[in-house]
Amino acid sequence: MAQHLIDQWIAKVFELPAREQVKCVLIALQPCAPIAAGWADAQKLGDPFRKYAGTLHRWLTGEASDRELEKAAHPLDRRLNREIESEQDLPGAMAAHAFLDTVAIALGYSPEVGDEIIRTAVFFASAASTGSRDVPVEVDADRLTPTEQQFIQDWWRECAARLPELLS
Repeated sequence: MAQHLIDQWIAKVFELPAREQVKCVLIALQPCAPIAAGWADAQKLGDPFRKYAGTLHRWLTGEASDRELEKAAHPLDRRLNREIESEQDLPGAMAAHAFLDTVAIALGYSPEVGDEIIRTAVFFASAASTGSRDVPVEVDADRLTPTEQQFIQDWWRECAARLPELLS
């Protein structure tokens, strides 16, 4: 898969409003949700992880404020700011990081690199869901395995099916 295709897809997602950006990232996160939850449980962060996931869902529907979302992410944020390469359960840590990236996308943290946050979340979800232990640090499509490339193609198709405005 060509790097420029992935770049185009990420750029299209980044053009969407924040809620739709998060919805697209959550499509990528669906297959690795149990992986992230397992990692959180092993880290004694299961309750904060579930609270964050619930608050994120409520935020998507307009039932939770930005402040509530930020507050729910805080316990996870403190733990996930460690070096990911030192994690024992690398797929679980990548999945958890990808989930936490949704708060940065939702609240517009670092808008100058917002597309990179989306890219990282999708690539981490791809790596985690395929069981990869190769952290896509440079977030370079050339490093993706064929299985990860297929994951990203499937993610894009699903995003475009749910949000047809991506195809315009």
